Amino acid sequence: MFAEAEIIVNISNKLALPKEAVIQVDDDYFALVLNNEKTNEYHFKKVKLEIGLQTEDYIEIMNSENLKNKKLVVKGTYMLLNE
Repeated sequence: MFAEAEIIVNISNKLALPKEAVIQVDDDYFALVLNNEKTNEYHFKKVKLEIGLQTEDYIEIMNSENLKNKKLVVKGTYMLLNE
Protein backbone atom coordinates (compact mmCIF):
# COMPACT_ATOMS: atom_id res chain seq x y z
CA MET A 1 0.00 0.00 0.00
CA PHE A 2 1.24 3.52 -0.74
CA ALA A 3 -0.06 7.03 -0.64
CA GLU A 4 0.62 10.06 -2.75
CA ALA A 5 0.66 13.36 -0.94
CA GLU A 6 1.46 16.97 -1.66
CA ILE A 7 2.70 19.11 1.21
CA ILE A 8 2.11 22.82 0.80
CA VAL A 9 4.11 25.23 2.94
CA ASN A 10 4.39 28.96 2.98
CA ILE A 11 7.77 30.26 1.96
CA SER A 12 9.07 33.57 3.20
CA ASN A 13 12.47 35.16 3.45
CA LYS A 14 13.27 36.52 6.88
CA LEU A 15 16.42 37.48 8.70
CA ALA A 16 17.68 35.05 11.30
CA LEU A 17 20.81 35.11 13.41
CA PRO A 18 22.71 32.21 14.92
CA LYS A 19 21.72 31.78 18.56
CA GLU A 20 25.34 32.41 19.49
CA ALA A 21 25.02 35.96 18.09
CA VAL A 22 22.00 36.82 20.24
CA ILE A 23 22.46 37.93 23.84
CA GLN A 24 19.62 37.38 26.29
CA VAL A 25 19.41 39.66 29.33
CA ASP A 26 16.35 38.83 31.42
CA ASP A 27 13.46 38.99 28.92
CA ASP A 28 15.30 41.16 26.38
CA TYR A 29 17.44 40.10 23.43
CA PHE A 30 20.36 42.02 21.91
CA ALA A 31 22.95 41.84 19.13
CA LEU A 32 26.33 43.57 19.08
CA VAL A 33 26.68 45.92 16.10
CA LEU A 34 29.95 47.50 15.04
CA ASN A 35 29.72 51.17 15.95
CA ASN A 36 33.24 52.43 15.30
CA GLU A 37 36.37 50.86 13.86
CA LYS A 38 39.91 52.18 14.21
CA THR A 39 43.27 50.50 13.71
CA ASN A 40 43.14 47.34 15.89
CA GLU A 41 40.26 48.81 17.90
CA TYR A 42 36.57 48.04 17.57
CA HIS A 43 33.63 49.59 19.41
CA PHE A 44 30.24 47.88 19.49
CA LYS A 45 26.80 48.89 20.64
CA LYS A 46 23.97 46.68 21.86
CA VAL A 47 20.91 46.75 19.63
CA LYS A 48 17.65 45.47 21.12
CA LEU A 49 16.05 42.71 19.08
CA GLU A 50 12.46 41.65 18.65
CA ILE A 51 12.60 37.91 18.15
CA GLY A 52 10.23 35.57 16.37
CA LEU A 53 10.44 31.87 15.66
CA GLN A 54 13.40 29.85 16.85
CA THR A 55 15.04 26.66 15.71
CA GLU A 56 17.77 24.72 17.43
CA ASP A 57 20.43 26.98 15.89
CA TYR A 58 18.76 30.20 14.69
CA ILE A 59 16.47 32.97 15.93
CA GLU A 60 14.21 34.97 13.62
CA ILE A 61 14.70 38.74 13.95
CA MET A 62 11.47 40.72 13.54
CA ASN A 63 13.06 44.20 13.57
CA SER A 64 15.70 43.32 10.99
CA GLU A 65 15.67 46.83 9.48
CA ASN A 66 17.85 47.90 12.45
CA LEU A 67 20.53 45.43 11.34
CA LYS A 68 20.58 45.86 7.56
CA ASN A 69 23.97 46.77 6.10
CA LYS A 70 25.58 46.55 9.55
CA LYS A 71 28.45 44.40 10.78
CA LEU A 72 27.45 42.10 13.63
CA VAL A 73 29.32 39.94 16.09
CA VAL A 74 28.21 36.36 15.50
CA LYS A 75 30.71 34.49 17.70
CA GLY A 76 32.10 35.33 21.11
CA THR A 77 29.46 37.85 22.16
CA TYR A 78 29.47 36.74 25.78
CA MET A 79 33.27 37.02 25.93
CA LEU A 80 33.07 40.62 24.74
CA LEU A 81 30.42 41.52 27.29
CA ASN A 82 32.45 40.07 30.15
CA GLU A 83 35.54 42.15 29.37
